[in-house]
Amino acid sequence: MSFEVEEEVAYYDLERRLSWQEGGLWPHLNHYNFHEAVVAAYFVLRGYHVLWDYSSTSLLSKRPVARTSSQLFHEVVGPDVSAFFLGDLATATRGGSGQPDLFVFREEEPPADKKVKYLDPRLWFFVEVKGPRDRVGPNQRVFWKAVAERTDLGLGPERIRLFRTAPCGEEPELKPIDY
Repeated sequence: MSFEVEEEVAYYDLERRLSWQEGGLWPHLNHYNFHEAVVAAYFVLRGYHVLWDYSSTSLLSKRPVARTSSQLFHEVVGPDVSAFFLGDLATATRGGSGQPDLFVFREEEPPADKKVKYLDPRLWFFVEVKGPRDRVGPNQRVFWKAVAERTDLGLGPERIRLFRTAPCGEEPELKPIDY
């Protein structure tokens, strides 16, 4: 079975992309994690929580933030989905190779504040982030497909989203990606 994901876009101000060495705010000259931060901010501004330092296929990490984020991930997805990620998916993806960059979720259903409305009915989903010239790799397609095929667990292709980042004013060519 084959699946498809539509690319979406998150825009950023070119000035915010400057590194510290260039007189800007970003701590890395090579912009490591910049595009993930742009897309994470996109979702945070819409009331979501975002994890980007987590493992869906392991609960073990020497780093406290990654370990705690991974535990939170597994609590959010629930015991059945967690067991799938820690078992079958870990094996199929060589320990999580191809895992999407971000895990996006909202904590409550319905929100405690009745005025809060979410346009997206999903309580959680994955987001893969690509910069202007980045491509989807084979390991990512394997991970996505394994998630998309498990509709019996409440997973499925709707749990995978793909975002491309672009400077404000640019219109990137967005196209569907098969996996």
